[in-house]
Amino acid sequence: MSGYAAGTSTVNGVSIRHLQAMKGTTAGSDRFNGTASARVRYLATNIGFMATANAFAQPITKINFAYANYGTDTTGKFKVQVSSDGASWTDVGAAEYDPDSTTLTEATIDTIPDNMTYVQFLMTGGASQRVSIDDIGIYFGSATYGVTFDKVSGFVVPQGTSDSVYATAANGVAPYTYGWTSSL
Repeated sequence: MSGYAAGTSTVNGVSIRHLQAMKGTTAGSDRFNGTASARVRYLATNIGFMATANAFAQPITKINFAYANYGTDTTGKFKVQVSSDGASWTDVGAAEYDPDSTTLTEATIDTIPDNMTYVQFLMTGGASQRVSIDDIGIYFGSATYGVTFDKVSGFVVPQGTSDSVYATAANGVAPYTYGWTSSL
């Protein structure tokens, strides 16, 4: 991705189709961890995108990435889409990602429809504006069910008082059931 022209590049062994996207290495304008990010721009005649060129062997279960404004550009926006065939696309994550600064912001999309094997980042607005997208992670395989606990005051409740425990379920299939035991 050495220029904004349409092309295909290989990044970490993954073939990526792109238009109006390039390897962003300009210190002070491109935002990246390490040595480079993808710089993608929106033009009314050629809307920028990056998409996997080939299907992954397994369905995608999670996507994470970092994004920021490029330099002084402040109106570049994009969305993330997935596909089972590389032709018809479904939006995932936020309706639109709109960087609010030149500081990289991390995003995680952990609700992906079944059997999606392609992913793309597509610019949605901001005439002649650019964004930096970095540290893209694509995850595969079954999502792991887990429950996390957050108790307001630790796990000690003095006699005669009450407190709350909040449990958050992730992944799996709703409706969730739970059981609780206590030695109180």
